[in-house]
Amino acid sequence: MNAKHLLALSLIVAAPTTALASKPSGVTPGLRADAGVTPAARKRFDQKLRAALEAHVDLQDGAATDKAVTAAGFTAQTCVDSACFAKVAAATKARFIVTGEVTNADEIYRVSLTVWDAATETVKDASRDCELCATEEVEKSVGEVVGALKAEFAKPAPAPVAATTPKAAPTVETTLVTDPPGAEVKVDGKAVGQTPVKLQLTRGDHEVSLSKAGFLPETRKFTVGDRAATQEFLLQLDAKAAEAAAAGAQSESAPGAQPALADEGGASGHRGLAIGLTVGGAVALGVGGYLINLEGQVTCTDGRGRTECPKVYNTKWPGAAAIAVGAASVGAGITLFTASPAQGSAAVIAPTADGAQASFSTRF
Repeated sequence: MNAKHLLALSLIVAAPTTALASKPSGVTPGLRADAGVTPAARKRFDQKLRAALEAHVDLQDGAATDKAVTAAGFTAQTCVDSACFAKVAAATKARFIVTGEVTNADEIYRVSLTVWDAATETVKDASRDCELCATEEVEKSVGEVVGALKAEFAKPAPAPVAATTPKAAPTVETTLVTDPPGAEVKVDGKAVGQTPVKLQLTRGDHEVSLSKAGFLPETRKFTVGDRAATQEFLLQLDAKAAEAAAAGAQSESAPGAQPALADEGGASGHRGLAIGLTVGGAVALGVGGYLINLEGQVTCTDGRGRTECPKVYNTKWPGAAAIAVGAASVGAGITLFTASPAQGSAAVIAPTADGAQASFSTRF
């Protein structure tokens, strides 16, 4: 066998090895399943997941993965966020951690997968729904979801950062909102503006301080996860500040202040209106009494005292209306006199043979 044949044979043997080496490493703790998925079906879906992933990643042994998950303090059911993913990736030296879930609600299956890239510390999700599907069709959905994530597996790993340059911690978009808005915000002791405010924060726990005039200042802790999220805070009214403001308003209108002059003018206006209503009401009462007294009297229209063409007055109802109006006017006047701060005012209504008589007195 000559040198050319040996070279060709070595290339043929090396080709599969090169192809395998080109795939990134990955692990999966398997699929989670709810009560609507039988254990047998879950096992089949898990096998389909591993088979589909092997086309895109160099998938590590399942037993070794389970051991790494347990050593990290998690289970296949609880390994769902970066707290678990980072530990498993460090233990297995894998770049991609793939977790997923299959649920069944009213015969609608949903297959959801999450891929965590240890090289970039980013998360990507994908899902598929399958309505009234048999087990084989759900297995197909598992393969479709893996296919939807193949672009993530194909991404090249970022170039290694020089040891002298510290790697910047990854951040997640976080929006802080208060009710009501416009509160001054400090995150970890640093002023960042007024709510609503959108920030890039590192994963983990942070402390936020909120302050707004008329509301109690607050300091709270919140946690930034793997995905963009909105943190909402409800501000509480400052009862003491509200009481102080009310007390200040009352002190400005205390006796001896300038607005007392305006009150005196207002009282004078009330007394004038009361006088007008009382006088007008008294006149109306007098007219009404006269008209009622005139009811039934006979007179002649020729002016010579003859009674051949008598005219009988029918004035009872107009008189009653006049008395009602007069009584209402006098009552309103008395009410205004009573409400007025002036002292020594009085009004008297007395019935008479012809109707009623009203008298009043007041201090000017």
